[in-house]
Parts: sequence; C-alpha cells; structure tokens
Amino acid sequence: MPQTRYNTLVPLGALEVTAAGATVLLSANCGPLAGQSGPITDYNNPPLPGQPLRQIILTATGGAAVLLPRGMTAAANAAQILAYLPENVPVSIPYGTPFENGFLPENFCLDVLGDATDVIVYGCGVLS
Repeated sequence: MPQTRYNTLVPLGALEVTAAGATVLLSANCGPLAGQSGPITDYNNPPLPGQPLRQIILTATGGAAVLLPRGMTAAANAAQILAYLPENVPVSIPYGTPFENGFLPENFCLDVLGDATDVIVYGCGVLS
C-alpha cells in the first residue's frame, strides 16, 4: 500500500497501551514516514521522500504514559525515557522551536508505568 502523504499535520490517532511493557509505536496509525523506494515506473508503489516530523503533540488519557526509543520498555529501560506524559495534559516535544532535522515516529514508542492499563494517547505530528 502506498504511503499516505500529509501536508502539515500528521494524525497519530488514538494509541492504546494496554499494559506496562506492551509498547505501541507512534507510527501505529500513520505508518512509517521514512519514505519508500521503488521503481519510478511502479505507479502502485511509487518512490516517496521521507517526511520527518518537526514536532509532536501528545495527550494521555486514562493514566500517564512515557515516550521511549523503539524497542525499549519503561520497566527495563528507565534511563531511556524521553518524556513523561501526565494524564490529560498536552505535551509538545520539543516545546517551542521545532526540531530542525525532525524525527521519525516509527523510531519511538509509548509505554505505561507500574500497573497502569488501557492508557490511550492521542496525538499529532507537525511537518513544517
């Protein structure tokens, strides 16, 4: 399936973390944004440049969540937690000036702490 293209905002949708250690990638709904390669003549799967996000805005509901690099969990990799998302408080990463080179949502995941369950994180990414 061809990658979906977005103009300015990338919806990350509702990302449900069912239990601690059951991480969910930020790209679960939007798909990878690193781009895709393919022959120029393949009209069903054309090559596309990547679309790294310059900023993300996340809001956790039903409990708190944490943002980690892909493949990490909060329990096993507490030193790798990038951001804490308190319940019902929108968090912008970075706060203020967007990242110049951006980052890819498929490289980051969400987890919960302790015995929290069914935490839903809503969010979007900013392209420019």
